[in-house]
Amino acid sequence: MKIKLALLAVIIGLFLFGCSDDVTGPEGDVANPTFTPSAGEFGDTKMVSISTETEEAVIRYTLDGTDPTEESLIYDQEIEVSSTLTIRARAYKENWNPSSIVGARYVITRTVEAPIFMPEGGEYNISFELNIVSPTEDAVIHFTVDGQTPHQASPVYEEPILIDETTTVRARAYLSGWRESIEVSADYTLALPTLEFHPPPGVYYDYQDVSISFGLPEDSRSLIEDAQIYYTLDGSEPTVNSRVYSGPIHFERSYHLKAIAFKEGWGNSGLKSGFYELDLPQVVDPRFNPLPGTFFGEIEVSLESAIPDAQVFYTLDGSTPTMNSMPYTSPIAVSSTTTIKARGFKDNWYPSDAVSGTYNISESDIELVNVPAGNIRIGDTQEVGDFDESPAHQVNISEFLMSKYPVTNAEFKLVMGFEPSDFEGNDRPVENVSWYAAVEFCNRLSIMSSLTPVYSVFGSTNPDNWERPFEPEVSWDADGYRLPTEAEWEYAARGAKTEPDFRYPGSNNIDDVAWYQRNTGDRTLPVGRKQSNHLGLHDMSGNVWEWCWDWYSGSYYSVSSGDNPTGPEEGTVKVRRGGSWDSPAAACRISNRSAVFPDVRSNRIGFRVIRKP
Repeated sequence: MKIKLALLAVIIGLFLFGCSDDVTGPEGDVANPTFTPSAGEFGDTKMVSISTETEEAVIRYTLDGTDPTEESLIYDQEIEVSSTLTIRARAYKENWNPSSIVGARYVITRTVEAPIFMPEGGEYNISFELNIVSPTEDAVIHFTVDGQTPHQASPVYEEPILIDETTTVRARAYLSGWRESIEVSADYTLALPTLEFHPPPGVYYDYQDVSISFGLPEDSRSLIEDAQIYYTLDGSEPTVNSRVYSGPIHFERSYHLKAIAFKEGWGNSGLKSGFYELDLPQVVDPRFNPLPGTFFGEIEVSLESAIPDAQVFYTLDGSTPTMNSMPYTSPIAVSSTTTIKARGFKDNWYPSDAVSGTYNISESDIELVNVPAGNIRIGDTQEVGDFDESPAHQVNISEFLMSKYPVTNAEFKLVMGFEPSDFEGNDRPVENVSWYAAVEFCNRLSIMSSLTPVYSVFGSTNPDNWERPFEPEVSWDADGYRLPTEAEWEYAARGAKTEPDFRYPGSNNIDDVAWYQRNTGDRTLPVGRKQSNHLGLHDMSGNVWEWCWDWYSGSYYSVSSGDNPTGPEEGTVKVRRGGSWDSPAAACRISNRSAVFPDVRSNRIGFRVIRKP
């Protein structure tokens, strides 16, 4: 019965359904929404649109991760996505089945904008403060100045950075939740500004004080106060070994000034160059009197300028004289070896060149013996001599000083600067000396001893100005050294007295007083080893012949003057006296006379000197 009833109900239902026009089902499924752009990772804000292919469908969406419903937000305009979020959407249409729920996740990873350097990198002439800014609000800037890549552990930029040397600055900005900025860098090269000369280079007609400075305003110069300026005046390139500029340079002559500045960590200023031409007359060089050389004992040196009103300044320490050096006002006492440098100055004139002279002060090794004035007979007093020794005659001789020994090698070298002898040894008599060389020696020794030279040639007493052969003028009253006259030589050899009438100086036995042919071994011997005469004069016989002043004449004794005779007025050969190391005894007699040409140089001939007391 129950089955029948159920079947009846089904039949009735089918009938009713087929006969009703008001009952319908869904028309279809709404197409799923789509997102433009599609989900993904983005570096900036995105505007997202949602669409569906089903016309007139309404899209509802959520931003909080929940499933959208018919109560959710209706999509009617683009959605601004400025941070990471998920959009879920579903489309609805009346009498349609709603779409599936679809979602899209947008990951926004924003990058911090690059920092900006103010000022930009480049070359600057002064130190300054560097500012770094970030266009991204609240971003934190990290930086380095040591060439390293900046990171979040690097120093944080909080205040301006002082750029006071050549530096590379690197920076990067960070913000939480954002990608860090790219690294930016800037090179700051600090180079000193160009130098300036005041006054500028040019032609001037008076002295100039030239200053060197940087081309900066006065209030900016402290920023480069540690810079050092170096300069030269000869046109050479200045370096750190050149002169250091410390104040205006006083120009008293034309100079080519070059300057450059350096500072640690900075580029140099670049070379500044300029020529200063001073169109001025020049003071002539000061003169020394006496001339520089070797002297015996303390001397006084005078400095003279030939320019009226010029002032001479000098130094004794080897430095170049300036107007701040010692002014010359009176002769300079020199008692030890000294170099004097002198320079003449006059306002608005070029100063003279610096001239120098070295005065070597030595103790004289020439020992002198006093020969008193007297009246004696000279010539062949024993009647054993040659014809030219007669007649024996009386002479009056004034007082003089004579060297105790013949001039030695050491003495000659000290005065003349060279040693000509064949037989070496400081205390041997000098030989290989011509009569001309002996005369030169006398004048040089006089100058060295601050005495008035006896000899002059064409008015000059300086042997540097003489040319051989010469015939010197003689100033017999001068107190300098000279060769003895023949009469003075014999007078001294006789001991300034007639009795006893020795054959040899101080003895009748030649071996007591002389080195001669039989006892020398064919050489000179050191002076002073034989007995002297009673005046204390050694080696007047033997060892070396000794030059005398006189021209030789075999008949001169017949006309010889009685008072200080000086020999014939002219001749061809000069007198030599005393014999030598290879002479026989007869040639070593006091009265023996001999002569040779004045230019002869022989290892048998030397000399001794005399001067006024």
